[in-house]
Amino acid sequence: MDARPYLAAWVSLLVMLPGIEASADRNDIILSRFGTQQIDGADVVTGILGHNHEFRAFASELGMVLAPRVLHGADTTGFGGFEFTVDAGQTSISHDKSYWRVLESSTNPGAGDGSSHGASQLRTVGLFARKGLWFPAPGAEIGLGGVHVQNSGMYAGQAYLKFALYEGFHDSPVPSIALRLAGSRLYGAQDLDLTVGAIDVTISKHLGIAGTFRVDPYFNYGLVFIVPRSQVLEGTPNIDPLDPGSDADNNLNFVLRDQNAIVRQRAEFGLRFELARFTATAAVDYAPQGRSRDNAPSTNAVCTAVPTTNACDSVDASASQVSVFISAGIAL
Repeated sequence: MDARPYLAAWVSLLVMLPGIEASADRNDIILSRFGTQQIDGADVVTGILGHNHEFRAFASELGMVLAPRVLHGADTTGFGGFEFTVDAGQTSISHDKSYWRVLESSTNPGAGDGSSHGASQLRTVGLFARKGLWFPAPGAEIGLGGVHVQNSGMYAGQAYLKFALYEGFHDSPVPSIALRLAGSRLYGAQDLDLTVGAIDVTISKHLGIAGTFRVDPYFNYGLVFIVPRSQVLEGTPNIDPLDPGSDADNNLNFVLRDQNAIVRQRAEFGLRFELARFTATAAVDYAPQGRSRDNAPSTNAVCTAVPTTNACDSVDASASQVSVFISAGIAL
């Protein structure tokens, strides 16, 4: 079967995704809520301080929602193989923490006291294609896909390159082993620039069942690197900048400080089923709580809940997260 028409249609759809206009839905983000106005005795806004520590925790958890998918074992598709899949997933978030007040759906966007700020899960849907490459040793595979965060205008383009260090010896007791490099890039978030990278190792075993179908249990472990950057944010959205009397709005835009990459660990266990050309996968991810710390120049002070300065180190206060995925596809 010639897979080229399917691959062309898949790639065309993925290229179109970033261009879809974002709509203001309940899971869209308003990053300017991470700013605290500084007000003098005359009730004049004199400056804006960013909640850099909350920005780090928020970006850490959102980064895990958009982290590159795994959803397959260590074996590649082979040089002549293609696979096309669709998946659905959900990832837990700390909706009761103040840093999720940036969601459009937050009913109390100014709360920093642990109020609930929406659902406890973010759900995603994804489209992916994977193709084996000619590579003398080891076997290689490339993957391309796109993920949409439901009820938002946010999308992420994803890609990976996998090297199968040991594969195809299914009668051997030794499992297949692969190393993977992957990346994810966020689109559709007006105020946020987010890039996610991953390096991981997958171990799987190809098992035949009754000569009819195959099942591959697999385990994946790796590191996820999250790099967040804020765009210029409007610090005084309640003031009309075109109002002749709005002097307080002058020069009050701000950005959240660039930080060192956030590093998270991730482990995944999954089961992949194959029957003729059809595939299905169920998987669970676990990411322990974040612990990385930003290293702001010329200071060792840790940022506080109510910012008094931007010259401080932000500690990743994100909680542990669990993701659940199901996937279905066709192998050509």
